[in-house]
Amino acid sequence: LVARGRDGHPDIAAVLAHARGDDQVVGQDEAALGQFQLMLRAQPESPPALNNVAWKLETPHSADIRDPQQAVDLAERATRLAGRPDASILDTLAAAYAAANRYEQAVAVVSQALELAQTAGAESQVKSLQQRLHLYQQTTPYRQPLRRRKTPEGSGHSD
Repeated sequence: LVARGRDGHPDIAAVLAHARGDDQVVGQDEAALGQFQLMLRAQPESPPALNNVAWKLETPHSADIRDPQQAVDLAERATRLAGRPDASILDTLAAAYAAANRYEQAVAVVSQALELAQTAGAESQVKSLQQRLHLYQQTTPYRQPLRRRKTPEGSGHSD
């Protein structure tokens, strides 16, 4: 279920807090993408909504969900609508370019994001961006790390 605000539209803050992370639980790609698409339908000019749908279309391990060209289109739109350079949105745009095999553009854009993050003193973001820069320089797209869903003890399931 998607958290909804008073106006009945998806609550962007709640969806973002829940669904976008650097780790991805196996089997939850489609559910997270669906939440973001609902959010985007409710607020089609929202840079965070555009950014997060793009991220979910470019970084999952499941090839069934990936749509690099749509991710590029959404990330470019988010970049234009943001009104000012934003390291997170540029990170998404760079990942979209890499997913679409546009590595030269990915390197240039992630370098811009890295400079913004360094200026802001965002050390954890700087580290992530440096790792992605290295991937794109090696012509490798970014994929979110997979983790297994935790099961209750004694459930009879083992990973």
